[in-house]
This record gives sequence, structure tokens and C-alpha cells, in this order.
Amino acid sequence: MAEALYQQDGKEPEAATHALEAAHWYDAAGEGAGAGAYARLILAQAYGASDRAAEGAEILESALPDLLAHGDEQAVRARDTLGRLLRELGEEKAAAEQYLLAAEIADGWDHPAPKARLAMLAGECLAGQEGLEVQAEQAYLRAAELWQQAGETFGYVRALRARTWSQLSQLLYSEDGQGDEVVELSVRASEALREFGPDELGERASCVLRVAWTEQGRGRKDEGRAALAAFVEELRPMAQESETAADMLEGLEKRLKHFG
Repeated sequence: MAEALYQQDGKEPEAATHALEAAHWYDAAGEGAGAGAYARLILAQAYGASDRAAEGAEILESALPDLLAHGDEQAVRARDTLGRLLRELGEEKAAAEQYLLAAEIADGWDHPAPKARLAMLAGECLAGQEGLEVQAEQAYLRAAELWQQAGETFGYVRALRARTWSQLSQLLYSEDGQGDEVVELSVRASEALREFGPDELGERASCVLRVAWTEQGRGRKDEGRAALAAFVEELRPMAQESETAADMLEGLEKRLKHFG
């Protein structure tokens, strides 16, 4: 009953109550390491959905050794859930570790999509951690490879975009960031976003403007203007069908007019 309630929006607190009762009942019946551990997994998930992430993480960590012995599916579910709870608590590095361990368990599965999702989550957790940028890029790259294998174009492009932004952020905030690298990564990010059309125009515009400003700062004003002008021309036909594109076109035309 607890799991069925957990699947219903707004029923998470009730699901937690039933899961807690079930866990105690199974403990008394000598099934704490079996069905009792599974009840605690549901309890942790219900707590996480009820703004009680700290309690959920504590319960799940205590039941984790038993859950890992329940087979790969439950082991992955347990580590995935623990990663989500830890992330809610701001423990990004610990969350990334759980996602990566879950991905290792799922490595032998036929379909790559679950592994791709876990690798992507690990990358997101690691990206904001000082000194772990390389590991974040590796996780994003692994996610991109797996999404490609799964035939998931959106996931593939999203992972590549995240990896590119991670690299770009390092360059922008490091003293030795090179202009040509910033330009290359910005162009790569813009191209990766192209296929999403108007939905990602804001991020694409940011990439193009970064190219233009960087080129201008390197004494390559003509190259910067050319990059901006090319994007403006690309926007013109899109502006006929998209209000977002039309508004952006108007603003970028003004920037182009006064560029440099």
C-alpha cells in the first residue's frame, strides 16, 4: 500500500506512515533485512517528497547494505534515491558518488538510458565543486556517449552542452583563459543548441555575444561583427514565426549597429 500511495501526488505523507509501520512489522517478523529494507526505501522516498530529506537520507543509509543485496535493480534505485536526497541537502559531492556507484551497477544493463541519466546527474553535482571540474566533464562526456547509443538526441545534445558550459566556465573564471578557446567553446555550444530552435535562442544569443565580445577584446573587431551579423541573419526568417525570435532580432540588430 505504501508504494501505491507514494505514486499518487499529495499522498507522500500517508505513504511514509504506511511504510514506517510496514518496516516495524517486518523487523518484528525477522524480515528487517529483506522486506523491511524495501519498506525503508519507500519510506526514504516518501520523506524526500515531503521535505524531509535529512530523515530520508539517514534511514536509507542505514538500510543501504541490505538493499544492495537485493539485486541490481533495487541497488540502483537505492543509490539513485540517496543521491537525490543528498543533493537536496546540498551535499553535491556525496550525491555524485552515489550516482556514479549506481551507474557502475547498471553498467551491464542492455539499455544505456538509465546509465546516461545517472552519469548526467553526477556531472551536474560535480560541476559546481572546486577541483572536480575534470571529473564533471568526464561524467558529461560519458552521459553524451550513452545518450547517443540510446538514440536520444535531446539527451546527447544536453550532455554536450553541459560539458561545453563547464569548460567555458573554467576558462572565463581562470586567469589563464585563452581567447581562442573561449571562442571555440562558445561556437560549439551555439551549434549544439541550434536544433532546439526558438526554445534555446536565449542561450545561443549568449554564446554568440560572448564570441563577439571576446573577438573585439582581442583586436579582431571584424570577426566579432561577422559572428554577430551571421546570427542576426539566421534570426530573420525565425522572427516571422516566433515572437521570441522577433524580440531578440530587434535587440541584436541594435547591438550590431553599435558594435565596436
